Amino acid sequence: MNKKAFFFSIELLAAENGTEYDFHRIPDLLIDIIENHGERNGNIRTFDLTPNDEDLHTMLDVFYYDTGYLFARASKQRPTGSVIGRDYNTKVAEGLLNGYSEDIKGIELYTYLYINYESSVLQIISAMGAPNENIIKQLICKYRPEYEIKLIPVPNINGIEKIYGKQNSSINSIELELVNPEPVILEHILGQAPNEIAESALGEHLKVSVEIRSEFLRHGITEDTESSDQIIDMIRERINNLGRERLRKASVRGKTEYTKTRDYNFYDENFYFMVDIPVYRMENGRRIYYEEAELTQINLENMNFSYNESRDYILPLIRRTTLR
Repeated sequence: MNKKAFFFSIELLAAENGTEYDFHRIPDLLIDIIENHGERNGNIRTFDLTPNDEDLHTMLDVFYYDTGYLFARASKQRPTGSVIGRDYNTKVAEGLLNGYSEDIKGIELYTYLYINYESSVLQIISAMGAPNENIIKQLICKYRPEYEIKLIPVPNINGIEKIYGKQNSSINSIELELVNPEPVILEHILGQAPNEIAESALGEHLKVSVEIRSEFLRHGITEDTESSDQIIDMIRERINNLGRERLRKASVRGKTEYTKTRDYNFYDENFYFMVDIPVYRMENGRRIYYEEAELTQINLENMNFSYNESRDYILPLIRRTTLR
């Protein structure tokens, strides 16, 4: 399952007067909070970060914090009645945690976050219904209110320029999404020009998503800078002609001689890295879905990888030097 991992630089300020501290102080501050305030659950340190004006819980489970990075799971409680359980042998559905109120037990939607201590860069995987990056602000505010945290999204300033005109650039794939496509496009897809009845049925609320790539594995669309630049210029021209309202998505996946393969989006203002989080493995032709502990380890490995793959792009943008 492909998900977006977003990155934020963490700034540490004095709550009283806004004085900014060196970002190298952030790891020690986090370690101090975790060791002195986290509730032990085996090897996990847990925090209840529920705001005073909310009934449903916001929780943070810290798995690692003293090995050069912080890795944690952030979760938000959902009303117990919003989900059901089912026995697929009997087909009978029933409520979960029946007999317990939400302040005793609950179900939660969650995501993972990762802070690398060398640069104090926060990474979080987007997940609907789960807490966002501000949970780190809540943690600092609750236990060390003399400090204030600012989270600055890592920009994707002219992201496509990172590949445009660069030496030995290549493009592996192109993704486009067009709203209200021209009839000729539908004709190519459906095999004939839509008649009046078909046009009426289809209406004016269509969109067409296109992925363009080589049919051969390990082959790209372009293999040299000139061809890659021509593709980018063509997409830019289409954006200018159609506008963002019609050409809603436009991205290429590619690399240069000095950068590794990643997505370059023509629109995104903030940098992200696509991570592939599998939810199952195949055994004897059957899908075996991963359990919670396995998914936790998979997310950790992916976030370690995405940080290491992105650090040479991120650190110059946020003007941070490391101890490496």
